[in-house]
Amino acid sequence: MLLVPYLMGLSVSDLSWVHIPLLVALLGGYLFTYYAALALKTRRVTRVRDQLVVYGAVTAPAALVVLGTRPGLLVWAPAFALVLAVNALYAWRRDDRAVVNDLVSVALGSLMLPVTAMAGGVRPATLWPAFALVLLYFAGTVFYVKTMIRERGNRAYLWTSALFHAVAAVVAWLIAWPLGLLFVAFFMRAVLAPRYRLSPKQIGFVEIGSSLALLVLVPLFAL
Repeated sequence: MLLVPYLMGLSVSDLSWVHIPLLVALLGGYLFTYYAALALKTRRVTRVRDQLVVYGAVTAPAALVVLGTRPGLLVWAPAFALVLAVNALYAWRRDDRAVVNDLVSVALGSLMLPVTAMAGGVRPATLWPAFALVLLYFAGTVFYVKTMIRERGNRAYLWTSALFHAVAAVVAWLIAWPLGLLFVAFFMRAVLAPRYRLSPKQIGFVEIGSSLALLVLVPLFAL
């Protein structure tokens, strides 16, 4: 969810040295927010103080370099601030595994596609079909993974997952039929895989393969 949007944005933009500190800020920021959410959830900042200091020290300079070089990226700041506020609220409520919180986190990760491309000189307006597909794919994994692990056997989740993937397949088909076929495969995975008892490792391998297929095909047909 972190690297696919970044790599996709990288694939359509002019490569620049600024993409290196952007990647550092992305990974460091993810780890910083993870431990910040843990501090909110447990009400014990001291437990993760060292991690917050380390990842904050990594993320802040990298982010400042990126924004100092590409100040136009500040246009995305309100969206990131809103998403992080929602994440913080769910962490404080100790409900960070809620579907809404997961979907908001997906939106945050997917935004790295236009951000990365814009850092490389690409106008974001040309990226909305690809952004929509990335967002739909990772949002679908929220429902799919829950049907495989935490909500296994819950028919309401299974039907929700199937319906979401069906709608995503229609949207993908309208963008380009090869992408429609890819999302039909994701729909079949969402419907059939919950019938089998797969280990978390096996589920992860399937997701890696699906993410790689998305990373290869979306730039070919939607960018």
